[in-house]
Amino acid sequence: MACSTNTKRIVSIAHGAVGLVDPVGGSIDREVQFGRTRPGVRKSPALWVNEVNHRARGDCQQSQTPIAVGTKASLVFTLQKLDEAGNVGVTITNMRAGNVNVNLDQEPHRWSHSFEHDSGDTDDLAPVSVS
Repeated sequence: MACSTNTKRIVSIAHGAVGLVDPVGGSIDREVQFGRTRPGVRKSPALWVNEVNHRARGDCQQSQTPIAVGTKASLVFTLQKLDEAGNVGVTITNMRAGNVNVNLDQEPHRWSHSFEHDSGDTDDLAPVSVS
């Protein structure tokens, strides 16, 4: 996949049918923990994926009722390309709503909603897609 140097800004963030009002930022993090074993006289350890976690955060400036804890839906970031026409969609499937942090210390206030991937009974190691 080719990288794009296109400047983008967040247009919308939605968790299922619930949109975050006036989105201003966010992040997607993938954390992989590997396991290693060195059986016998092997010079290099065997390596395997032990655990994969996907977390995301969506930030907005308008107050709204937090999404119900544990609600499971796709999380969709829509980014507007500023250097050319069109949008980019980043979708993470099976995300559960989690913590909410509200920073009222400065204007504009910032509401951060966190989400965590729940693969259920699947081996879904790649829930993130870009279109």
